[in-house]
Amino acid sequence: MSLSKSEALRLAKICISEDLSSVSSVSSIARLWGGMGQVYRVSSKDGDFVVKYMDPRRVSSSSIGDQRKLDSYVVESTFYRDYCEDLISKGVGLARFLHVEREGNRTILCLSVLENAPNDDYYELVLEWLAHFHAATWQSECRGLQEIGTYWHLDTRPDEWDGMSSCGWEGRLKRAARAIDEFLKDETSIQSCVHGDVKDANVMWDGHAVAMCDFQYVGRGCPLKDLCYFLCSNGVADDEEYVDVYYQKLCSKIKDSPPPNRKEFDKVLELCYCDYLRFMCGWGQWGSDITKRVIKMLDKLDGGRDLGSEDAYRDAIRSL
Repeated sequence: MSLSKSEALRLAKICISEDLSSVSSVSSIARLWGGMGQVYRVSSKDGDFVVKYMDPRRVSSSSIGDQRKLDSYVVESTFYRDYCEDLISKGVGLARFLHVEREGNRTILCLSVLENAPNDDYYELVLEWLAHFHAATWQSECRGLQEIGTYWHLDTRPDEWDGMSSCGWEGRLKRAARAIDEFLKDETSIQSCVHGDVKDANVMWDGHAVAMCDFQYVGRGCPLKDLCYFLCSNGVADDEEYVDVYYQKLCSKIKDSPPPNRKEFDKVLELCYCDYLRFMCGWGQWGSDITKRVIKMLDKLDGGRDLGSEDAYRDAIRSL
């Protein structure tokens, strides 16, 4: 599966200039999960662009995970086509949308080039980007995107939930998982579009500020899931200074409705940590060890003993 120079030239005529007669180079810069395609950088005398070429026809598996990935590439192209220009106009750092083609499960997405982020401490810049993105989409319905943003929400991870222990604190988390998931989806007012995969590999640079890439799991959800994921994956979940930075920036950027109060914000963030650890219990843990803070939150819900039913955990969350 490769992008030929003739195909690259056809796309360059659409994305760069109709007058081009050749491209200088076509370089593979990344592979997509599961052998579903590649990402290329196409260079020409008039400029470069990126082609995300997804073609799963050689992938024989039809697992839940494979279907999730297939759907995610359609979502990503929809995001860039329908949301990108407006968000950039609001100052959110993104690659610019150039062109998209879809034929069955095959998707070709063309974007402007972003560079690798600087290697210094850019955590606060990412937190500012997150706050800006979440505020710009605050209370949005996020139509055409993932029904629920992120790749680890409970509906898409039944196997990981099944794999959790039914004993001890993990058993309590397993029992509470659906109630937590439902609260984060439907009951908290802290909602926006979420990126769904905010990690170092997806942090880029547009020449003067942080820009994010890989919007395969963008959709409506609780934005504190993005915050939790980013802090955990970078091993800084215990650094409350970063939480303060995000909260202050979010509140300053929300324009058309009241920002969340800090008490509600903190409660919802702790439930996001519980939700994320539920996924990691079945998948494998990395980054910050958030076990102690999750147990502390479970203790607030159930006093240290399994409540015996999902409904009991629903009631406990509502009474926090």
